[in-house]
Amino acid sequence: MDATITKAVYAASAVLYVLLVLTIFLRKKLILKRAGKCIFSARPRPAKFSAAIIACAPFIMLFSVFVDLRFYFKWMLCAVALLATEIAVREASTLRSSGVYEKGVVTEGEVILFTAICGAKKGSETGEIRGECIVELDVRGKGMRRISYADEGERDAVLQAIFDVRPQLQH
Repeated sequence: MDATITKAVYAASAVLYVLLVLTIFLRKKLILKRAGKCIFSARPRPAKFSAAIIACAPFIMLFSVFVDLRFYFKWMLCAVALLATEIAVREASTLRSSGVYEKGVVTEGEVILFTAICGAKKGSETGEIRGECIVELDVRGKGMRRISYADEGERDAVLQAIFDVRPQLQH
């Protein structure tokens, strides 16, 4: 019984993995369609981390096949690999498209619409101490959303583009 269920979990995990990876371009297209025309394009982030996770996730699933573990540990390894793939795919879908658009800010696999943003400001002092350049967006219903940028110039340019599109967000 456990072997049959475990085989079904492996098959479902493999199918879900393939579907997740195939949705990268569809996600990008849908996000950019919702965001509108690009106002300011942020510096593209390196794809090494996302690519490494997407490449290693099937090996984690395969590892669970060949190691003698209880079936629920095998299921957990598959679930962790799929969760990591989802996070990597979400981030990879907008790595080259991050920036300010006419309807919102595109970052880390999502678009934060201006209609949901209550305010925008430079990052907290704790981020500045660690050398990070952060934009804090107060998103209605989701709290404070922190977006990290490569340097102060890029962060300030993103903030200026946001304030040019939506001056009422400036506090």
